[in-house]
Amino acid sequence: MQQIVVQAQKYGGVPHYEWSTSLAEVNDRYVLVYSEKNRQLVHHTKKSIFVMDHAAIEIFPLHEWYTVSIALTGTNEHRYYCNICMPSQFDGQRVTFTDLDLDVVRYPPEDWKVVDENEFAEHIIRFRYPEELVHRAIEEKNKLLETIREGRFPFDGWLERKTAEVLTRFTENR
Repeated sequence: MQQIVVQAQKYGGVPHYEWSTSLAEVNDRYVLVYSEKNRQLVHHTKKSIFVMDHAAIEIFPLHEWYTVSIALTGTNEHRYYCNICMPSQFDGQRVTFTDLDLDVVRYPPEDWKVVDENEFAEHIIRFRYPEELVHRAIEEKNKLLETIREGRFPFDGWLERKTAEVLTRFTENR
């Protein structure tokens, strides 16, 4: 199991948060990782270290403007957290992405919803997002919601199949 680091940053390269994780799969479309329960998330903007109380499967598309984290809570109902962000980059050791604040989440039994719109509005000013970036972030949020609604990759059952496959692989190797 190759260990890599995931680093989120704010616009302009400002460090946001990071954690170490295990590389599950990489190709020219995405990086897939398995993050263990009790991992430490170093949150630079909050000046804190958080211990995550759940394992997660996370996909970092290399050509799309989102990430998806599936929190493995020990029940059959997984929690989904999607960051709207600039496309992820992978250098073989590190996945990086620029977080644009808008998030699309699903915490059962609730349906999908958009959160952190107020943070997005604040950061447009604080980080001086160019007008084109503001429009692109909103467009990409709407595109992601449409992808989810229409059940297109990776929301076409692929995430659930891949989650089961990765869990089996990583728990068998223990």
